[in-house]
Amino acid sequence: MRGIGWTKAGAVSGAVLGALLVTGCEKAAPAGAPDASASASAQAKSPTGSAAPAGAFGKEQAAADVTAATGAAGLDQPKESVTTAPSPVDPATATATDKRRAELLACTAPWQSMERMPDPGKAYEATVEALQQRGWKAGERLRHDMLTQTVLTKQGWTVLARRYDFSAGKGSGMGMPDMLSFMATEQACEGRFTDAEMEDLLKDEPQE
Repeated sequence: MRGIGWTKAGAVSGAVLGALLVTGCEKAAPAGAPDASASASAQAKSPTGSAAPAGAFGKEQAAADVTAATGAAGLDQPKESVTTAPSPVDPATATATDKRRAELLACTAPWQSMERMPDPGKAYEATVEALQQRGWKAGERLRHDMLTQTVLTKQGWTVLARRYDFSAGKGSGMGMPDMLSFMATEQACEGRFTDAEMEDLLKDEPQE
């Protein structure tokens, strides 16, 4: 996994993280989704996941909200900002996968941590609350096995807020630490990638 917006992943492989990160993305999208006119407006502003016009709500603003919310919850921040643009793709040498990966990264802002913390559940809930205070509307809430997921939406963007309780309720000091993930995705971008493709693109991204 690339280092954009990610903290230490421990013993979990990049393939597993990619699968966990994107699983359920398509199913979650309808919750809190904008109406047709809002979707059209969002697509017009950023048809290819490019930077939003001045004054518009885009990747930098969504990522800044996630960074502020996780910081307010006391979570350590990644060394590299989630607003960092993907490396330019050389058309002469880029593969089709390289081009698709660049397109995906242009309209997503991943934030993830597997750092040990005293109370990951409390940190997760505090981040979700802080996002709501910054104008994100909470929609579908899901609890299933080790996964807690909250879908939040704002101005054409969706944040999938997820906590994976790898310790099975035994506490952060037992076994693998919990994973907290707050991935912002432009709604106009979501329809251009299937879950399987997103998984492959994130999994196969070269290490830096």
